[in-house]
Amino acid sequence: MRFLQEIKFCVAKSENCEDNIIQAHSISKKFLRKIAKNGRVISIAPSSGDFEEIGIRQASTFRGFCGYHDKELFKCFEDHNFDFTNPEHIEKLSLRTLSKEYLLKMNCINSQAEKFDTHHNPSFIDVGSCFAYYRLEYYKNLLLTSIWQKKYNVLDSVSIIFNDSLHCLASGAFFLENDINHEPVNLLQEKCSLKHLDPIILNLIPLNNDTIVTISFLKNNKTANTLLVKELPLMNKVQQKELISKLIFLYTENFYLSTEIYKNKLKPVKTKLVKHFHNYFNLNKKFDVFDEDSELKNLNFFDS
Repeated sequence: MRFLQEIKFCVAKSENCEDNIIQAHSISKKFLRKIAKNGRVISIAPSSGDFEEIGIRQASTFRGFCGYHDKELFKCFEDHNFDFTNPEHIEKLSLRTLSKEYLLKMNCINSQAEKFDTHHNPSFIDVGSCFAYYRLEYYKNLLLTSIWQKKYNVLDSVSIIFNDSLHCLASGAFFLENDINHEPVNLLQEKCSLKHLDPIILNLIPLNNDTIVTISFLKNNKTANTLLVKELPLMNKVQQKELISKLIFLYTENFYLSTEIYKNKLKPVKTKLVKHFHNYFNLNKKFDVFDEDSELKNLNFFDS
């Protein structure tokens, strides 16, 4: 998503910052190469909800880090294999994921403010986006403090490994509306307490010849995230793949597919998926990701 007046700065600003704010990849280019064909992958365009091809040089990029911090912060898993048992790897990967969503929310609010200044219409200001932005900022600051102090003690996480070929990459920080017991949480469009907004940080990346999904959340989280990570490991592999695929499709704009899985599994039902995408982003329409849904049932980004 692009903005006329895009805000760009280094999220990890410190005395070591360089002046150049780069197009940083929120999903490693070395991972994107694993699913690319002729240097291109399939993504979903947030503006239209339709699928499109994109080059891996542009895929997942955002202007949220200077060249120095983009290299130094993430070299533990960029220059080596990602270790899902290592809290340093988890927190740094989560920081990169959260930073993209943080900048996106900041730019959305800035764009809304510009429209408000022009039209003086309060409907242009989305209170939910403001709440989400401030909560993401809180998480960002906690993560940066933990990383700078080398404590790596802010997050808990759960990882699910699939012994399948890689066909999808995803990176997102988002707020569920309901927990796995169908109870409402994180009501961004309604009156709520800011301290009770708790995002999930989800990453789907390759691990040697397998695919790994990591879900991270703040320690002592008592809402949807805790319930989700308790129940998800108990599901069978088919259930896990379908739930994770729905979470990615509905909550993570930042996901990319191989042309193989798009042509074999998604293109035949593209019209239904695009329609569902538009329906979901209509704020008057509620959706429970844990309910069985006819249009999204059997959605699977793992098996081609």
